[in-house]
Amino acid sequence: LTNQLSLVAALDSLRASTTDDLVATHCTKLLKAVESGYSFSQQLAQLITTQHQILVAVIQAGERSGQLGEALVHCTFFLEEQQATKTRIAASLATPGLAIALGMMVVLMMLIWIVPQFEPLFAQRTTALPASTAGLLAASAIARSAITWIFVLLIGISVYAIWRGQLGEAMRRYMFYLFPLRVGALVIQQYALQ
Repeated sequence: LTNQLSLVAALDSLRASTTDDLVATHCTKLLKAVESGYSFSQQLAQLITTQHQILVAVIQAGERSGQLGEALVHCTFFLEEQQATKTRIAASLATPGLAIALGMMVVLMMLIWIVPQFEPLFAQRTTALPASTAGLLAASAIARSAITWIFVLLIGISVYAIWRGQLGEAMRRYMFYLFPLRVGALVIQQYALQ
């Protein structure tokens, strides 16, 4: 748009050059709406989440002032910076999270496999065990009795972490958007053949 390219031509070019089906679909919707005379910012507001409504306002101001290209550049810069900040925060939290998870795994393994090795030794004592030792033996017994649930919990946490990450985003996009579209296209194709 900053190189005197019309909005319709820019959307058409983006739609033709993208390999992402979701982007192509949104470009098609925007292109049809703009060609029909609707405001670009109004149509974009229907596609953007509520957390980015300020960007719609910036784009709307750009439309009204005749500076749509510059407004889109500013919005793009903002979104790129926001994504970079999210990535930096996630990376900075990954190391402590991994250290905590590894520590918990080591403690859990010790409770399940190492502590039980000492139970026969403590069973032979005639005096009462110290509270910390008795607590450790009780925690070991609880961990061994709940080992199935512990592993289910660990697998659940792992699946949740993957689901919330970039891989999960791709999986969600496929499951909730692309897969139904492809199934719908196959169904329409089958009816067309009949």
